[in-house]
Amino acid sequence: MHHRDNAMFGAIQFAFWSGFGLVFAFLSAYYQEIGFTTVQIGLVMALVSVANIAGQPVLGLLSDRIGAPGLVLRNGLAIGVVLAVAMFVTPRLLLPVAGLSVLISLSVQTLPPILDGWTMEVRERVPRLDYGLTRSMGSIGFALTVALSGRVFDAYGIEWMFPGAAVALAVTLVIVALVHRYHVRSAPAPSDRLDPAQGPLREPAVTAAQPTQMPWREFFSARMIGLLVIFFLAFTAFRPVQVFLPVLFRQVGGTNQDLGFAFSIMAISEFPFLLAFTFLVRRFRDTHLMLVALVFFLFRIGIHAFAATPLFVILAQGLQGPSFGLFLPASVHLLNRIAPPGTRTFAQSAGAIASFGLGSMSGSAVGGYLVDWFGITRMYLIMAGVMAVVIVVYVFAFVVFAPQSERRPATR
Repeated sequence: MHHRDNAMFGAIQFAFWSGFGLVFAFLSAYYQEIGFTTVQIGLVMALVSVANIAGQPVLGLLSDRIGAPGLVLRNGLAIGVVLAVAMFVTPRLLLPVAGLSVLISLSVQTLPPILDGWTMEVRERVPRLDYGLTRSMGSIGFALTVALSGRVFDAYGIEWMFPGAAVALAVTLVIVALVHRYHVRSAPAPSDRLDPAQGPLREPAVTAAQPTQMPWREFFSARMIGLLVIFFLAFTAFRPVQVFLPVLFRQVGGTNQDLGFAFSIMAISEFPFLLAFTFLVRRFRDTHLMLVALVFFLFRIGIHAFAATPLFVILAQGLQGPSFGLFLPASVHLLNRIAPPGTRTFAQSAGAIASFGLGSMSGSAVGGYLVDWFGITRMYLIMAGVMAVVIVVYVFAFVVFAPQSERRPATR
């Protein structure tokens, strides 16, 4: 049974991240193609992040409240299909493009934490469902799609990213609808729980969850707030690497095809780290794995300041694996561990708001002005400095002054 569970959730991740990549990997390149300035690109991408921030807590709270994150996911996908088609036919003017970008962010960019929270929730009932394995299928889908699409965009126009995204999101919607037995939460009976040596004793029937009250005081502990601040600062520094990657490619003589290859290398490099995470987290603290990811973020940001050729930029994206590829499952695991019961889907949304939302908004807007004022090379150096400060703060907050239980060696 667990092979089928992993296959279905892997297929959902593959199709979803294929569509997600077609929209959000090339969005800033699309803006540049239709004539937006670097400041306009930064500000519109910041608005996209604001929409992400606005939508994620609502969806997270709704998912926890009704106990049906799969249903929330399905509705968001349906709206995303319609908006992707609308993006294809809209006039290439600042206001309509910015408005539709905000709406598609509200419907699609808000969904990854819902999908992650749903997967982690189902994993509590079906423990052999492997988050790292299924999420790695998303990286493969992203990699294949962006690698093949870059050349198509050069030949036929980058606006074809939107019909392609509509098809991929529609496929995701169909698969999500098929796995209807996961759409609501169950409370396993004692006999349903995991035997650490043998796995689940039996798979529980799925029943509707009862509405629960959010334990706000327990959720917003100093430790949770500190972690969310770390996420915000880290993505303020990291986000400009992706937003202004098309600008860097133009500066070193690259094309949309080169950009597609870069995003493909980026996604492929995530695969081994996502796949190995379950193994790694059994041997090392999730807080220590997060530290390793932050150090690689620093290296990844700084190396872009020395880019001189498209090949250099393409190869540099291989650092996505030990940085973001490790950060993503470590953050999901860490948030799920420290969040009190009844808030775990919301915790994933809160983490995404702090990083992909507020951090991306801040990084996009600030990065746009830094590129305009100092040039793209100095922007990368400045953001590398910000990431170095983040690492120092994280070491003191989560390693040096970690709770006594987390200073013991990890269970092997």
